[in-house]
Amino acid sequence: MKNRISPVRRAPSRSGNAGFSMIEVLVAIVILTFGMLGIAALQALALRGSQSSIARNEAVAQSYAILDAMRANRSQALLGAYTLGAYDAGDPSGTSWTCGVPADDGTLSSRDLNEWMGRLQSTQGLGPSACAIIAPVPGIQDTFQVLLRWDDSRGNAGRATQPDDQIITTTSRL
Repeated sequence: MKNRISPVRRAPSRSGNAGFSMIEVLVAIVILTFGMLGIAALQALALRGSQSSIARNEAVAQSYAILDAMRANRSQALLGAYTLGAYDAGDPSGTSWTCGVPADDGTLSSRDLNEWMGRLQSTQGLGPSACAIIAPVPGIQDTFQVLLRWDDSRGNAGRATQPDDQIITTTSRL
């Protein structure tokens, strides 16, 4: 085996690159700052989407709650005691929303509607902007629709109300 002689190593000179310059550090800080701002924006977007999803789940749960109350008082529901507002799919101008809490006149149906709209418009529900329609489905016996809308402007890119394709509609046979 041959002896290899290793070359003599020299100490690095001070004139070479020894560390980072101030400009490199500033550029790295700027890039890091923009990255952090992007992460914060994504977090805010995810939070808005999450809150909108919670409101939609609440709307579906409340739709099922009033349909269950209607099933428990089926005879009065079929007579129209639970009807709120009016929905006309062919003519949107014929649609009228109920946005206030109906009065309780002492009947089971009015008490159910009063409590239900109160829950809808509470801060734990959909908020004071919640409106509803409960109407029989034309041409289908014993079948009702529950339509709900509310102010979901945080989850709808700043729009004050939901467009028609974002109204929660639940259809069920009693």
